[in-house]
Amino acid sequence: MDAFRQWHPNFPVNLTNCKDEPIHIPGAIQDFGTLIAFDPSSRAILAVSENAPLIFPRLADFQTRPVPVHEMFDIREASELAGKSKIEKSRRLVEVFDLQDSRKKYFGVRYSAPGAEILEIEMEGPDSMPDAITSYLSNMPLMMSDIQTHATVTDLSDFVTRKIKEITGFDRVMVYRYDRDWNGQVIAEAKEEKLEPFLGLHYPASDIPPQARALYEKNWIRIIPTVHYKPSRILPEKFQSLDLSNSVLRSVSPIHIRYLRNMGVGASMSISLMVEGKLWGLVACHHYSPHLVPLDIRMGCEAYGQLISWHIKTLESSKALKDQLAGEKTLQSVLETFGRNDNFKQAAHDAEKDLLALFDANGIVIRLGDEIAVLGENPGDFFADTVAKVVTGHSILEPLVTDDIGRFPPLSKIAPVIPRRTVAGVMALALSPHHNYYILCTRPELKRTVKWAGNPQHKESVDFSKPGERLAPRGSFALWEELHEGQSRPWAPESAELLKKFGLLFFKIVIERKEIVEKANNELKALNRAKDEFVAMVSHELRTPLNAIIGWTDLALSDELKDGQMIDALKVIQRNARSQNQLIGDLLDASRIISGKMQLQVRKMRLSEVVEAVILSFQPATEAKAIRIIPDLDREGDVFTGDPDRLQQVIWNLLSNAVKFSPQGSSIRVEIKRQRSHLELKVQDQGVGLKPEDLERIFGRFQQVESVISRKTGLGLGLSISKHLVELHGGRIEVASEGPGKGSVFNVSFPLTPPSAAGR
Repeated sequence: MDAFRQWHPNFPVNLTNCKDEPIHIPGAIQDFGTLIAFDPSSRAILAVSENAPLIFPRLADFQTRPVPVHEMFDIREASELAGKSKIEKSRRLVEVFDLQDSRKKYFGVRYSAPGAEILEIEMEGPDSMPDAITSYLSNMPLMMSDIQTHATVTDLSDFVTRKIKEITGFDRVMVYRYDRDWNGQVIAEAKEEKLEPFLGLHYPASDIPPQARALYEKNWIRIIPTVHYKPSRILPEKFQSLDLSNSVLRSVSPIHIRYLRNMGVGASMSISLMVEGKLWGLVACHHYSPHLVPLDIRMGCEAYGQLISWHIKTLESSKALKDQLAGEKTLQSVLETFGRNDNFKQAAHDAEKDLLALFDANGIVIRLGDEIAVLGENPGDFFADTVAKVVTGHSILEPLVTDDIGRFPPLSKIAPVIPRRTVAGVMALALSPHHNYYILCTRPELKRTVKWAGNPQHKESVDFSKPGERLAPRGSFALWEELHEGQSRPWAPESAELLKKFGLLFFKIVIERKEIVEKANNELKALNRAKDEFVAMVSHELRTPLNAIIGWTDLALSDELKDGQMIDALKVIQRNARSQNQLIGDLLDASRIISGKMQLQVRKMRLSEVVEAVILSFQPATEAKAIRIIPDLDREGDVFTGDPDRLQQVIWNLLSNAVKFSPQGSSIRVEIKRQRSHLELKVQDQGVGLKPEDLERIFGRFQQVESVISRKTGLGLGLSISKHLVELHGGRIEVASEGPGKGSVFNVSFPLTPPSAAGR
């Protein structure tokens, strides 16, 4: 303690500022080895530890008689453990030969620090290790094979404690794992029988402060052969600020030494366990008397620790992936349930079991405006509404998570009136800026007893102004049981991610369904309007030819017509009767289509023959308007299976529209071409054309033609019927137009293979 105060006079050591202690620059090393710092370029020795001249007398006057390091030592990489040294690139294991006494060989490490290259040399350990241990630590495949046989972190940890105890000879070896708050727990232990067990005990984060954890992340192995060592200062004094982060001899914080003494520990060693670049835990070794593990064995343990860390990462990644896949599968099932059910509340209750399992929750509330689904435990309207306001102010589609509402400021005010047996932890997600669109997951209180190694709240500081004052951190490590209540089980980060994903996809389904319902309602309203207009139009269209028939019949019966006029009257009556028959036929066809009773009578046929017959029937109408129909028909490849009567109806409707809406003296092109597996029919006119928005509406069943083109006469069912007849043949019909006044092109495509059933 006095030495530390001498090296850092401006740093008052106490347990309050322990986390600020500059432990990486202690200005001294432990005395089981020696340190030599030299210039990387000139290799001139810059500084040595205070004990160096005791081992190498020539270093006694190195400041007055400078000597390059290569004139004193032959430094070689330790070949038998070279494989291990490659893992830790910042520090290399070396063999050091004293050039004044070639029989003297030492093990050491070499590493770089800011402004210096550092060589640390250790004297041989008191006991030589068995060849079997050295051989094992040199055999990477064997070590990896041993590690990989363990399929869980618990099994692996049990194996590791036994193996490290066997290799190092420590009285107690533990695997010590950190939680999210950096408290540690002993999850595995191998010990001498006479020792009390530490398995399951917890240690507070303050026992290993942040800067100590940072060193564990940088320097994977740490040993203290005896807690009664005498620090050996680095000389000259100006080099006492050397960064010893990579050192194996670095002097230890006096706070930590006192901590170990209070535990009754005589020597210790720690091996870092790292996962994803972060300190996961430690292999902590205790001996109850001085105990030095030789450097080469320690370096082998360091490599072993890295292999263990790699396998821990593999096991945790494998479990995380397995859990993720299971979660994704459950999520998919839940979304499918919501996707196929229009009733949101019913869908939520159908998916209740999966939803509760997905988020590992005891209760879930999903609210969409005035619709609320409560699954599992009900937290109550007051609590749900309070959380809704908080989460909406938090962030949209960003989960709010706490396992203790009493310590979460936005909810702590209402926490006293909330029964913790129902709600202690919350995970919530706002689906929109409105506070009545949210998902709320709850967990009840989980009462548990945590066993600490001593009272975790017990901290003592030191006032060095008082003579004889000594630091006494954590003076007692007697079992201290602490009851934890008011908290739920912690929410895993994966649960929050699943909630975020579910919220996004679920709300998308809700919005899409809302849009679909609104669209369907609008379409239904439009359809009802169209039906009303259609009924009125049907009444008018049926009366028109009927009125003409009745009128001319009355005249004929009145004997007022002359002989020549009687013939004309009969022609008018015949024409209007046929028109009415066509109207009735269209109505019947529309009715068959709606009821699904439209049938085809298919056979082998030539499409060109049907087209020619229809063109011929339009000759009087085309001659009256001086319209020329130009046929371009492939009479060789137009054989296919179809219903000639229904196809004649399709072509008649297409030509009827073309003639009806084409100007005087224009032309209409009719083409038939075979295209691989299809037969193409095209009817192109130079008529009034169509607006882009009317290209799809023109085939609507109850769409008025006058909303697309200026209606002449008829019910406007022809194109709708034609589309259905084409589709019954397995074909498709499309219309194209460059705009009003630029004509239209109707393209019809029929497959050459016959429809699957004649009666479809």
